[in-house]
Amino acid sequence: GKKEFTFTFIYKFAQICNIDITDLMEGDSPSLSVYTVTRKGEGLPIFRREGYTYNRLAPRFKNKLSEPFHVKIPYDPEALNPPYHYVTHEGQEMNIVIKGCLKVMLGNQSEILYEGDCIYFDSSTPHCEIALGGTEVEFYSIVINPDENGPAQQKDYFATVSETNVDLANIDHPIS
Repeated sequence: GKKEFTFTFIYKFAQICNIDITDLMEGDSPSLSVYTVTRKGEGLPIFRREGYTYNRLAPRFKNKLSEPFHVKIPYDPEALNPPYHYVTHEGQEMNIVIKGCLKVMLGNQSEILYEGDCIYFDSSTPHCEIALGGTEVEFYSIVINPDENGPAQQKDYFATVSETNVDLANIDHPIS
C-alpha cells in the first residue's frame, strides 16, 4: 500500500492471468466494440515514470489494435544530461506533439519536434522522450501492437550518448 504498481508490471501480470489490464485497474473488462469517447482532460491515468503523466484514452474498448495515450512530460533540466532513460517494446509508435518542444531519441539518433510535428517509429528501437525549451511538453502517443493481445512488454534501460540533427548541425540554441 506504500507504492503504486507500474503499468508494465500490471500489463505483465494481466498477460500471465490472460485478462485485460482494465480488469486489474478498474475491476471489470472492456466492453465497448463499436466506439469509445474520452473527453478532454479525462482518460485512465497510469504510472509509468516519475513526474510523467500518462492517460489511457480508450481503456473501455475491447480488442484494441493500438493503445492511445495522452502524455505530459515536465521540463527538467537534469533530464537533458546522461544517463538517459530509454525504453523498448514490441510494435510501432506514433507521437504527435500538441504543446511544447519534444526531443525524441531513437538509438543513437534524435529529432526535435515542435507543436504539430509527429514521429512514427519501430518501438523495438530504444527510445526516450525529453521536454525541451523550459516548459512542459504534451503529446499523443499511439502504440501499435504487433498482435491483438494488448500493449507489448516494455524494457527500460539507461544510456549516455544521443546526437540530434541539431547537434550535427552545430547549432548552439535551437529553441530560441
